[in-house]
Amino acid sequence: MPKCCTGKRSYCTIKRAPTNLGPRGQLEGSTTTVASDIPCGFEPLAGRELEVARQQVANAQHKVTITTDPTWSLTTKDTLVVTRPSGSVHTLGIGHIKNTDGIDREHEILCSEEV
Repeated sequence: MPKCCTGKRSYCTIKRAPTNLGPRGQLEGSTTTVASDIPCGFEPLAGRELEVARQQVANAQHKVTITTDPTWSLTTKDTLVVTRPSGSVHTLGIGHIKNTDGIDREHEILCSEEV
């Protein structure tokens, strides 16, 4: 397994909502997939880590670790769809993106479940 994928057993898809506005100001278009099948680390937050995360994002529930491509321009308006090894699928709203390596490749993302 490549070094970038160590400890990353889940896979995620980055989805972006439409940005086109219709004549009445509503969003028009469909959600686009920015990238798919990206290895990621997925862990529910608990204890002290949860309390610290909720100081940045009030409804934080999970931390996702991901290696991205700078051309994806990941933002808090994007959505992550994470598939766990067990087959369960989580749709997560991005609350905070932390650049962990200084060159905009490795990110820790604080997320909350979307309904």
